[in-house]
Amino acid sequence: MQFFHLLVLLEVGHVAVADQNHVTLTLNGGKDVPIRGFLLSENTACDNAKMDDTRIMNKLNSIENRIEQLDKLGGKMDGLKNNLDSSAKRFTALETSINEVKKAVTDLQFSSVPGTGYIGCYTDCGSRMLNAKYIKNIRDLTLAKCKSICKGYKYLGLQYAQECWCGNKMDTVRNHRAPDTECKMPCSGDKNRMCGGGCRNSVYYV
Repeated sequence: MQFFHLLVLLEVGHVAVADQNHVTLTLNGGKDVPIRGFLLSENTACDNAKMDDTRIMNKLNSIENRIEQLDKLGGKMDGLKNNLDSSAKRFTALETSINEVKKAVTDLQFSSVPGTGYIGCYTDCGSRMLNAKYIKNIRDLTLAKCKSICKGYKYLGLQYAQECWCGNKMDTVRNHRAPDTECKMPCSGDKNRMCGGGCRNSVYYV
């Protein structure tokens, strides 16, 4: 529907049509009396306004739906983050347990035989840690054999899979404790025991 003005002039009786939307009716009278009315048409301003309102409401509903979807997605992302955090904590706990098992295995691997105490893995390059007596290139080296070689000494060192070193004191100023895993060469006569490594002594009490 389209708005139009019907203007009544109460002065001289006259009717004039300005265009299809405006009609002036002049009557005898002393003042203008505005008369409002509506004309029907297929494409009117009111219909357009209603259509605009509908489009705006549809847009608002679409925005609200999008916000709801984003809220749901945010909730899912929070849940996923919590799951990842929980998984990371479980992984850390598992890693800690594995490291503890590895340490226990290492301790067993490097444990001493009855009557002989394992002291540790030490560096032994340049200045020898135990230099009172030594024998190299022993093809069947075992802890028991090195103990026999070092009888009468306080310490023995198994090195490079086939060397036996003896001494009464350990030079720990120039030679330091190393991780047990660095003494990783099996003895030439006992594959189940580690006999030091390159520049590494597996040191025991005799």
